[in-house]
Amino acid sequence: MTITGSKNFSFSDSFIEALQSRKTVTGLTHTYYRYPARFSPEFAREAIWSFTKPNDLILDPFVGGGTSAVEAVAEGRRFIGGDINPLSHFVTRVKTTVLSSNDMDEVEKWAERAGSSVNLHRPDSRKPEWNSYQTNVPWIIRRTLAHLLGSIPKLNSPKQQNFARCSILSAAQWALDCKSYMPSKAALLNTHREIVHSMFAGNVEFKARSANWHRGTKRPTCRLYCADAVSLQRKAAIGKIGPPRLVLTSPPYLGVHVLYHRWQVLGRRETSAPYWIANRPDGHGGSFYTFSDRKSLSHDRYMTKLKDCFRSISSLLDNRTLIAQLVAFPDADVQLPIYLRALAETGLQHCESLDPTLNAQKLARDVPNRKWYAQINKQSNSSKEFLLIHRLAR
Repeated sequence: MTITGSKNFSFSDSFIEALQSRKTVTGLTHTYYRYPARFSPEFAREAIWSFTKPNDLILDPFVGGGTSAVEAVAEGRRFIGGDINPLSHFVTRVKTTVLSSNDMDEVEKWAERAGSSVNLHRPDSRKPEWNSYQTNVPWIIRRTLAHLLGSIPKLNSPKQQNFARCSILSAAQWALDCKSYMPSKAALLNTHREIVHSMFAGNVEFKARSANWHRGTKRPTCRLYCADAVSLQRKAAIGKIGPPRLVLTSPPYLGVHVLYHRWQVLGRRETSAPYWIANRPDGHGGSFYTFSDRKSLSHDRYMTKLKDCFRSISSLLDNRTLIAQLVAFPDADVQLPIYLRALAETGLQHCESLDPTLNAQKLARDVPNRKWYAQINKQSNSSKEFLLIHRLAR
C-alpha cells in the first residue's frame, strides 16, 4: 500500500485479493458467534498490515462482531472499539479474552456436567424480566437453554462464565436462527459440546498469535465500550491516548435492514433471545441499531445520524489517520454519492486510487449468504460491500 498527497493511493495485489475474499469465516476466535454483517478476517488483517505498525492504535466505532478487535490484538496493535449494541460488546469482549489451560479444563468439566443434568421434566426458574426475550422460542429449546444458563454460576471466574455463556449463545443461534425446524434436546446438547471444543481451539490459536507480540514490544491492549460513536470520545478518553493510526469499521448500511438484535425463528418470527442468553438487557427496536426505521424510504434520519457519528470520529483524528470502511447499498449508483457527500460535510476527504483500472466495482466484495433484507428497490438483497478510504480534509 502506498499513499501520496492527501487523496491518492494504490493497493497491492494481496490487498485486493483479501478485500474480495469469499472464504468462510474461520480462525482465531472469529467463529465464537456469527454476528450479522461481519468483516472478512482476511480483509481486516490486510488492512492492519497495510496501514499500521505494531503498537499503533486502531479504532472501530461500530465494532459489531469484533473482527477488527480480534485481528488488531492478534497483530500486536492497540485497539479501542465501541458499539451501541450490548450484544456486540459482550461477544467482542469474550472473543478478545484469553482463557488459560486451567480455565479451559474448568469449562470443559462444566459443559459435561451441565449437559448431563438437563431434564425437560424439571421446570426452569424463569425470571419475569426475561419473559419478553423468550418470545417465539419453542419450550424444549427454551428449557434446555435455561438449564444450561442456570449452571453457569458454578464456574469460578467471570471470564470462564462469559466464555460458557457465549458457547450457549452460539449453540442457541445454531438451533434457532433462520431454522425451519427445531432440533431435539440431544442434538442441541451435542452441538453445544462441539462448539465448546471448537472455541477452545480458537482460544489457543488467538493466545499464540497475540503472544508473539509480547516479546520486545508492549502487550496489545483492547478497550471496549458499549457506546455509540458520538459518545465514544468521552467514554474512552481517546484524546488522552493520542489519535488512532487507522479507523477500521463498517457502519450500518443505508437502506439495508439487518437484524443485529434478533434471530428469525421458524420463518419470519423474531426473538430477542440473544440478550437473555448473554444476560444483557436490550429494550430497543431495530432502528436503534441501523440509524433509521426498516420501513422508511427517506434517507434523512440515516444521514443525520451518520454525520453526527463521523463528526465525532473526525475530532479524534490527525492528518496521518486513515479511515477504511466497508459499506453496502441497495442502489449504489444513487446512494454512494449521497453517502460520500455526507462524509465530506463532516470534514473527511475521499481518497482516490492512482490505478485507473480500480473502479468502484473492483474496490468491492460480493458477500454470499448475507442474512439481511433491503428495504428499497423492491426488497432486493444487498450483497456487495464497497471499500471507502478517507482522511481529514486539509
